[in-house]
Amino acid sequence: MSKTNIAEQTAAPVVSEAPTVIERWERDFSQTKTEGVTYDYIIVGSGSAGAVMANRLSEQRDKRVLLVEAGCVDTHSDIHMPAACGNLQRIDIDWQYKTTPQLYSHFVCMNQQSNWPRGKVLGGCSSINYMQYVRCDPHDYDNWQLPQWSYEEMLKYFKKLERADPNTIQRNEKFRNHDHDKGMMDVTLFQEANPINRMFIEAMEKNGFHETQDYNAEESLNKCVSISQVSTKEGKRWSTASGYLLKAAKRANLDILVDAHTSRVEFDENKQVTGK
Repeated sequence: MSKTNIAEQTAAPVVSEAPTVIERWERDFSQTKTEGVTYDYIIVGSGSAGAVMANRLSEQRDKRVLLVEAGCVDTHSDIHMPAACGNLQRIDIDWQYKTTPQLYSHFVCMNQQSNWPRGKVLGGCSSINYMQYVRCDPHDYDNWQLPQWSYEEMLKYFKKLERADPNTIQRNEKFRNHDHDKGMMDVTLFQEANPINRMFIEAMEKNGFHETQDYNAEESLNKCVSISQVSTKEGKRWSTASGYLLKAAKRANLDILVDAHTSRVEFDENKQVTGK
C-alpha cells in the first residue's frame, strides 16, 4: 500500500508532533538503575516478541523482569504517523542491515544489495514496518507439520492478540462474527477512500480472485483480494510497544532499559545463563 493511500484512508487526524518520553511512558528508561538488582527474567530486545514476553512474564507479580533494548524509546514523530512509515528506514531507529550482494537480481540496487530494515527501538519492527496485518495462509502452518503449530492451534493465539477497532466491527459483518475484539493489538480495516483500490479489486476479480471483507478469516489467501487490514488505532500506528508495554511499564516488577546494547550471552556448563 502506498504512502498516499495510507494518508488518505487514515480516519483520524495525523499526529502533528511526537510525545515526549514522560508524556508517553511516565518514566525515562535511559535512567533505569539495574546495579545490585536481581532479576528472574532478562529479555533482550523489545521487538514484536520481546514486548509480548515482558508483558506476559511481568503478570507474575512475584517475579522481577528486565527488558533490555539496544535502541531508544518510540517518541520519533514518524513512528506514530502512518503516512510517514516510509521515513523510518535507514535512520537511527533501524539497524540498517543489508542483504548479501546478489548475482542474478537486484540490478537496480547499489552493489546489488537490498536494505533489510529491522527495528532498533521499543516495539522493534512493529514500530517501523508498514503496519499490514496478515495472519498468513492457513495451509502454510499446516504444511510445516510441527507439533502445536497447526493453524487450528495458532488461531487461538491470533484471536488472543487481535482487537478490531469499533468502527471496523460496526461496518464489517465478518469482523463482528469472527471474534476479533479481545486482544491488545488493534486491527483496522482501511476505508475505501481511494478509487484506485476499487479499480484494483475489480481487476483482480476479473482474473479469478474473489473479494472478501476479511482475508484473515479465509481458508486460503491464494484466491482472495481485499482492502488491507493494518495495525493502527485512531489514526496512529499501534505497535507491540503500544499494545503490550504501555500498561505493563507501570508495573513495579518490570524494569525497561533502553540504549543498552547486549553483545553476548554467557552460559555455564549446565547451559544456564550466568548473568555476568
